[in-house]
Amino acid sequence: MENTPPRGGRDVLRHRSGRPDVAGACGDGRADGAPPRGVAHAVFPAPITRRTTGFMPGTMLRTPGGDMPVETLAPGDFVLTAQGRMRRICWIGPVPSHAAAVARDGAYLVHIAAHACAPGQPARDMLALPDLPIGQSGHDEVLVPAKLLTNGATLATLPTTLSGGFIECWGIVLDRPSVLLANGLPVGVGVARAEVDGLPPIVTHAPVVSVRRAHLATRAQTLGWRVSTCMDLHAMVDGYRVEATRHRDGVARFTFPARARHVRLVSRTFVPADWCASADRRALGLAVRRIALGETRQTMRLLDLNDPCLAPFFWPEEGTGKGKWRWSRGILTLPRGLWGDDGAATSVTLLVEYDATASQCWVIPPMPTRIFMPDHHGVSARPCRQDSAPAPDAPSPTA
Repeated sequence: MENTPPRGGRDVLRHRSGRPDVAGACGDGRADGAPPRGVAHAVFPAPITRRTTGFMPGTMLRTPGGDMPVETLAPGDFVLTAQGRMRRICWIGPVPSHAAAVARDGAYLVHIAAHACAPGQPARDMLALPDLPIGQSGHDEVLVPAKLLTNGATLATLPTTLSGGFIECWGIVLDRPSVLLANGLPVGVGVARAEVDGLPPIVTHAPVVSVRRAHLATRAQTLGWRVSTCMDLHAMVDGYRVEATRHRDGVARFTFPARARHVRLVSRTFVPADWCASADRRALGLAVRRIALGETRQTMRLLDLNDPCLAPFFWPEEGTGKGKWRWSRGILTLPRGLWGDDGAATSVTLLVEYDATASQCWVIPPMPTRIFMPDHHGVSARPCRQDSAPAPDAPSPTA
């Protein structure tokens, strides 16, 4: 049973001409009993599930004929390794890949931006499974799972809302483990969790992982990303953005009309695992210490963050003594009953005290400005040279 390929896979071998080799696929050979010509029998490792590497649809694998989408390949086709050797595909097909247990919202993918690791690696944006081992170059001595290299910028986690926590991907099994080029990025194919089987070892601990993470962070800054402690804290009042009237030293003050119906505090979020070697993949906003609300300074009162109306918008309390805080989840909705609308007050003041140095995030680089200036004939713009009149002492062209 272990040697049987998963259902739904492309277990029909094909000749180079594209015609299916029915005899080879059934394992009966030719009609005269001789082995089939052109394509050898597919050999499925045991167990196959330990050797299957999943790729998301649209991932381009390097083949002798160029880069091809993984979903267009079939058993018997060849792919190229990072060292330029050819490997035969034994089995390929859609397989469900269960997501990791520790994730932001359950199942997630890793989005690798173009040129995140090096120029041309990858050559285009790609989605990868968290356990996909990737390398830094074609001659790496070690591979590191993608989930350990996320930084929130060029390698960011992308939650998925697929039911059941399953991600549909294309599994591939080669005749022997190798390092392939997926979108130009070296990745390991055919690596079991507990054995290397001829491939570079998969490293999940420091200091190699720390060095890789530092390299990717430096690369992100080279691409224009920058680190900021500004979490863009603002309020949304009845659909309109309201900036803080005072925002310094970890204290933000907001004022909104007392007749407001929907008030929310919004900030950016970050994932601790994107900044250090941690398994904490919670989406954290601000380290909130206290929140006060009132119509006037005399009526200001502290809000109980453990209140059932507010607790769902915060993570459990952390710290001890006077240094306690609660991480926000990025959005805090204030119930309408927290302030009155009896006409005595026209505005409500909201004070938020938080640790201004505890949160940090990446700021996306600005898009390059492209200016298109067509000429009068509708042709794309190009430098124009205007003929100027000859100098008075210059000889005439007809002279």
